[in-house]
Amino acid sequence: TFSDPIDSHVHFAFTAKSAGERRHELERYLRRAGNLTSAGFRKWAAAQHVDITGMVADPRKLNALFERIVALHKGAAGVCSFCEVVDQRTVWDGYADGHRGIALQFEPWRDPSAFLGYPMRYTDDPPVVTDWMTNRDHRRLLNVHLRKAPEYMHEREYRVFEPEHANVHRVYRPESLSGVVFGMRTAEPERQEVLGLLDERVKTTGDYPRLYQASLDGKTGRLKFLRYVR
Repeated sequence: TFSDPIDSHVHFAFTAKSAGERRHELERYLRRAGNLTSAGFRKWAAAQHVDITGMVADPRKLNALFERIVALHKGAAGVCSFCEVVDQRTVWDGYADGHRGIALQFEPWRDPSAFLGYPMRYTDDPPVVTDWMTNRDHRRLLNVHLRKAPEYMHEREYRVFEPEHANVHRVYRPESLSGVVFGMRTAEPERQEVLGLLDERVKTTGDYPRLYQASLDGKTGRLKFLRYVR
């Protein structure tokens, strides 16, 4: 569900050169992926109308197969994204509804297990997977999610993963939330709703994060942040 359709793109490549070797590699991968015996694989291929010969001969068919496999993997992989900068206007434009939203500031050292993640690598070159036939490795598959185009470099993003737990809540210690930043265009009803949630939170946790208001510096045209006082 990434907004960038190129995010997590991966290119698959055969290691074998001849059509016969490629067919053998593809059959071996599909058997292992489905935990099938030779007989079970033949039955499955017939039932699903899987044209192994056609896929080996036609790159478009093979690409379509692995696009489906990647889509299934991406649908099962939980990815929680964090940004190390808050003063970039493009971040607020793209992720905070045009400065109408809020930013949550966390201190990962207060709960390392919840925020342990990996920094993004910004490159135009997608990862090329050549040993996908013999080794299904979660670390290699996660590498697919750690590359992004160079134009996103200013975000300084890092991601936390739950390989088989997509779309679930990420639990963290309450004291890890150290600040809340209101965007330049945060409407008053939304601001009051957030403040009400924080009031309820302090009753149960005793923690109240620092509040900030984003505004535009008229001289420099950059974002600036001042403490918000209720």
